[in-house]
Amino acid sequence: MGALGKPIKSLNDYKNFVDHAYFLFRESLAQRLAGKMPKSFQDVNDLRTMLQHDVDHGKPGEVAKKRKGLADTFRSYSGAGSPDAVAPADFTLVQVNILGALLSDLNVLEKSPL
Repeated sequence: MGALGKPIKSLNDYKNFVDHAYFLFRESLAQRLAGKMPKSFQDVNDLRTMLQHDVDHGKPGEVAKKRKGLADTFRSYSGAGSPDAVAPADFTLVQVNILGALLSDLNVLEKSPL
């Protein structure tokens, strides 16, 4: 697992972890899944969007909906609405939760035909 398996202990570590997970699970594997992308792969995409992209484009209601959706995704792995609200010591738990979801989805993919 390399970069994904190294325990994260800070917001910067979390950002690097999400970038690595994005390129592995969203940019590479998801491209080959022909519309059957697992939820955890989409979640990794959302987590990266939350960190890397300005979502404040569009009508105020649409922007609020995007922000809420991204916060809900992060909350499902962390219990907090944004990475800024997580104590450094708790990032390892966030990492474990994300890796657990990815592993679970990979196990399902392994057992199902594409």
